[in-house]
This record gives sequence, structure tokens and C-alpha cells, in this order.
Amino acid sequence: IIEKFNVPLPGRVADDGDAKLYTKQDYKSKKASADTQMDDNASEYDTKAIYFLEGLGGKDNIKDVTNCATRLRVTVKDPSLVKDNDYFTHNQMAHGVAK
Repeated sequence: IIEKFNVPLPGRVADDGDAKLYTKQDYKSKKASADTQMDDNASEYDTKAIYFLEGLGGKDNIKDVTNCATRLRVTVKDPSLVKDNDYFTHNQMAHGVAK
């Protein structure tokens, strides 16, 4: 298989280039940069979660949470603490709230 697909292995590469062998330090630095990128994405979701939580009256106001593919259904203890529809649709954070 190696010869059939001409897999570039150390000692079996063309003269124009060498196969790179990575050190453990190279691997760790690459993984750390990938983790940093995931943290950046997570912070966007964290921001939205905090925004929604404040709009629903805080975590103490949430009684039950269920979901399907397109909806998040939240049962609250005190509906008067839930902000209006404009709060949730601001900056296209959500499509709206059904009470």
C-alpha cells in the first residue's frame, strides 16, 4: 500500500522535500492554539446565555427547560419578571418569545 499510493515516510521522500517529524512540544502548542479558538467560540455562546438568563428573570426564576430541534421551551416561576419580545429580538439574539 505504501508503494502503491507513494506515501511520504521518513527516508522515503522525494529529493525536493522532507517529511516533517513533529515533537511533543509542537503537538502541545498546536493543541493549545486549537483550544484557544474553541474558547473564543464558547465566549460568544456564554454571552448569549447570560443575555437570555437575564431576560428570563434570572436563574432563580427558571422552573423547567425543554427543547426540540428548533425551540427552547422555558417554564418560569414568575412571568412578570420576563422581559418583552423586543429584548430577545435585539441584535438578532432570538426570533422571539411566545408567552
